[in-house]
Amino acid sequence: MKPRTLYTIGLFTALVAIVGLTLLSIERKLPDATTDSVKSPEQAVVTLDESSAADMSASDPGIPYDYADEIDLRTAPNLHDSVVLDFSHVTCATMFRGLVAAGTDGGVVLYSPADSVTQIVSVGQGLVDHRVTCLLAHNNRLYIGTKSGLFLRDESRDATPIIPELQSEITAIAMFGDTLLIGTATDGLIRVTYDETAVALDVDSITAIESALGLIWVATSGNGLFSYDGGTFRERYLDCDTLALDYVTSLGSKFGRLYAGTHLGLWVFDGGRWRLRDARNGLFVSNITDVAFRGWQIVVGTNDWGCFALYEDAITPLAWTEAIEVTAVAADGDMIAVGTTDRGLLVYDGKGVANVNPQQKAVELPQLTLLM
Repeated sequence: MKPRTLYTIGLFTALVAIVGLTLLSIERKLPDATTDSVKSPEQAVVTLDESSAADMSASDPGIPYDYADEIDLRTAPNLHDSVVLDFSHVTCATMFRGLVAAGTDGGVVLYSPADSVTQIVSVGQGLVDHRVTCLLAHNNRLYIGTKSGLFLRDESRDATPIIPELQSEITAIAMFGDTLLIGTATDGLIRVTYDETAVALDVDSITAIESALGLIWVATSGNGLFSYDGGTFRERYLDCDTLALDYVTSLGSKFGRLYAGTHLGLWVFDGGRWRLRDARNGLFVSNITDVAFRGWQIVVGTNDWGCFALYEDAITPLAWTEAIEVTAVAADGDMIAVGTTDRGLLVYDGKGVANVNPQQKAVELPQLTLLM
């Protein structure tokens, strides 16, 4: 019996030892109830390098190092947004290769007065941004400024982006020789040559660029009028009213004069003296929105009474534009094109008026998606 008793006692002692070691191990793993167990941000960051990852995988085969199976790496769906292109709000207008070109919130509308055919340049014809802000016709090419960049439409009839790194809102475009000048809303006046793209004038809210009287003129909305003589930009203002040229909506040049549209009326500069054409000498409304030239006439658009034709000291309202809020004016020969806020483009050919306002068009645009 003694050997069996000794065996029983030994077995019981071994079991007690095993239980004791197990409890001690559990106690060491549990945090002390009297100690704050919240880690600081520095302590909470765990860096997993390749060696520690390999050790983890080897010590616990149940936790694989390669988590590719746990994360959904499938390509995000190609989502689209439905956008309605509306051509009723015209922002700018010009004449282009026998066509009238109008920039709108839906793209460029090209209208042929000869056969009354309308074309659209928008999403699907190369424009990434359909919100057109300004146009320049030069050498049978049409430069298209948008809310987010500059495009060029050439003989191929498709628009292609130029200067892709410039993703600003384009507000004015001009070409002088081999130099392209681009006015922007927030990034100043950009000068582009064959070997350089640089900021020429650090001023915001540029509205127009024009060459007149041997100078290049740059107008802004709220930041003044500037002239450039080939070396220096100078801000121009009147001694009698230093704020008169702070807000200039449009510029034009003809007959050896510079014409500047403002909310006060049309300022005319002959190189030595500024003269104001306003309600005191024939304009019903003095808030000028755009300036164009039709033969010997100066055609100005206003913000709520249509257009006026100026010739010498005579100012004549154009009856077919009465009570229209004009956003843009273009003229060539007998034709006058007038942009409106909600009626599209009105084109007068000397005989009658055509209303060019394509129907709204719904398109699907790619939507930027993030893989979460």
